[in-house]
Amino acid sequence: MTLLRGLVPAWVRHYRSAWFAGDLSAGLVVALMLVPQSMAYAIVSGLPPVTGLYASLLPSLVYAWFGSSSVQSVGTMAITSVMMGTSLASMRPASTEEAIAISAAVALMAGLVLTLASVLRLGFLSTLISRPVLSGFTTGSALMIALSQLRYLLGPEPSAWTLLGMPLPQINQHSLGIGIGSLLVLWLAKRYAMICFRTFGLNHRLADLLTKLIPFMVIVSAAMIVLWFEMRDVKLVGEVPAGLPSLQWPVIAQWERLLPTALSMALMVFLFGQSSSVVLGRKRGERIVADRELFALGSSNLAAAISGSFPVTGSISRSAVNFQAGANSQLASVLSVIFLAAALASSTEWLSLLPMPALAAMIILAVLSMMEWGVLIDCWRIDRRDALAWLLTALGVIFLGFNEGIVAGLLLSMMCALASFGWEGLWLAFRGRSRFDLEQIADHQSIQGLRVCLKGPLLFANAETLAEALLRRLQSIAVNHHQKKTDVMLDLSGLTDLDTTAIQAMTEFHQSLLAHGFVIRYKLPNDILLARLKQEGRLIALVEAG
Repeated sequence: MTLLRGLVPAWVRHYRSAWFAGDLSAGLVVALMLVPQSMAYAIVSGLPPVTGLYASLLPSLVYAWFGSSSVQSVGTMAITSVMMGTSLASMRPASTEEAIAISAAVALMAGLVLTLASVLRLGFLSTLISRPVLSGFTTGSALMIALSQLRYLLGPEPSAWTLLGMPLPQINQHSLGIGIGSLLVLWLAKRYAMICFRTFGLNHRLADLLTKLIPFMVIVSAAMIVLWFEMRDVKLVGEVPAGLPSLQWPVIAQWERLLPTALSMALMVFLFGQSSSVVLGRKRGERIVADRELFALGSSNLAAAISGSFPVTGSISRSAVNFQAGANSQLASVLSVIFLAAALASSTEWLSLLPMPALAAMIILAVLSMMEWGVLIDCWRIDRRDALAWLLTALGVIFLGFNEGIVAGLLLSMMCALASFGWEGLWLAFRGRSRFDLEQIADHQSIQGLRVCLKGPLLFANAETLAEALLRRLQSIAVNHHQKKTDVMLDLSGLTDLDTTAIQAMTEFHQSLLAHGFVIRYKLPNDILLARLKQEGRLIALVEAG
């Protein structure tokens, strides 16, 4: 009985009827958002649009059962989609069926890698890539995705011109009008829709929901314009098969050619899925278990593979919509799947009429918001090593490829960390065994204060695992001594190095301590590291405010 109980997710065992209204509204909003988005990202992958819808069905159900986040939305994502598209372009499949088989094989291999990593408890590898490297990868990838959509935005016919190896189209007036018009409306809606809705007296939540539905309405409106004015030269999505996907185990052929893509895909799936669940988990007070996330994301990709789709991961934008739309549990994702399945099981003729320029406009606007040039500027001010890692990663992605870009940034970050830690110290850092002393200052049975002395380098390799472990330790001590408020002295004078990721992790750690009722004081580090804190600004502002 206990075993069976353990197999049932906590949200099912403890579900409350009061949650249903929020889950229902979130499920509907996310389903409407997923229809154009999933189809668009399938096109980015070089696959039929319906495979994007398949990627949002069974994988979402699997994550809902195994995942540790109550609002994570698993499905297609821009970066993993373009990585898949780049891999398919290099392999040049002879048919659509072969392309689908290759993408399913990559999803299968990535899923197996993630599942094996969860069994080996390798969740600590989420610290392998520093935040600047991940930001550089995201920015470089977003730029490449935006450029890849010009062939759909501007016209269906190719020209003799190329840009960074990608073909540019001949400009078609109708395609240009639909594409630029959709892009302009989406951009204006993103900036001003909330203000307009609030001006008309709508409450914040309803105004936010309507704003999130505007991309769906823009895509449908563009389709109606193309039909009304008989713009036959505008490329449409084309036939979308009705019905649910048939499930079959994919055959892995040429695995040695697919392995590099599968490994880098597994890493990206975990990093983006983990970061999405952690960000929203902090807002909801949920503890996200890295090894459980590995298993949930791995299982979701196995589900994508047998669905004839491509690799999936958690999306922070889509998960945020789920959260803001009122999701209280993973039932919201289950309901989204039911709505999507119902749409596929009925007539899909309307989906075939969606214009490609409008879908391209939606993708371009989405990925432009992913570009983080400000991070490069901040890194240049705080720590030049991080700025160089950001630049190397972004330029590597643009000029060499996705796998090469992330490896280049990773190697540079690791070299910098190795210089501070040494081989043994770096391995211990990745394993979460960082050096800190926690001294209790007690008077009889009540704790008057705690002193935490951090020692050695505090970098991307150990900052987040240290902050998580330390927060659990402090909470445990406070609970055991029935303390509602506990003074904590964070002694940073023993630090020998500090990078951008560590400063950001410490800022989040500080905010978590405040949220749990701790009173925080600091002993600041040496002048060189203090200068970095002042350049970053946010943590030192919290220190001074305390």
